[in-house]
Amino acid sequence: MFGLGSVSEDFMIMIGMLIASLIIGLVVFLFSKKKLLSFFIFSMLANLSVYFTFIVDFRVFVAYDLIWLKDFSRTIWPLINLVLLIILIINFIKNAKNKKTKK
Repeated sequence: MFGLGSVSEDFMIMIGMLIASLIIGLVVFLFSKKKLLSFFIFSMLANLSVYFTFIVDFRVFVAYDLIWLKDFSRTIWPLINLVLLIILIINFIKNAKNKKTKK
């Protein structure tokens, strides 16, 4: 069970969530053909899966010497996601303005 089992099982669950994040990002790209949107979705889901693993079981990061990943997922990764979100919003506004001027 997540958080109550062994460290290796929790690590494998985290890896599985990261793979699921990648697959979801690829599916979004295949259907929308928007690279930035798919990368944002992958990044957000991957960040949440690593951060969720940290909240539930800190032993995974200690056992595999991944303390840097914990720090990265709590400080820098959310800032990267915020910048990606701002870029997505700017692109959306630009595209909406371009559609209005073409009509």
